[in-house]
Amino acid sequence: MSKMVSVIIPTYNRCEDLNKLLHSIMESSYPDVEVIVVDNASTDATKSVVSSYCSKAIPLHYVYSDVNLNAGGGRAEGV
Repeated sequence: MSKMVSVIIPTYNRCEDLNKLLHSIMESSYPDVEVIVVDNASTDATKSVVSSYCSKAIPLHYVYSDVNLNAGGGRAEGV
């Protein structure tokens, strides 16, 4: 039995990179994964990118912060 892996992704205005990363995770063969995207007040299409993956088989959670928490704060928020 595999253990659940939680992937926490803090992001800020990197929707193209986020799209590639989410695509890669969705293509993974590991059976027990959840993804938590923490959006640090992005002004680009980050929310739309995340939304496009919400109907996929892997659980995907989107957390929006009104302020940029930076990487460490984003990871803490994701936990």
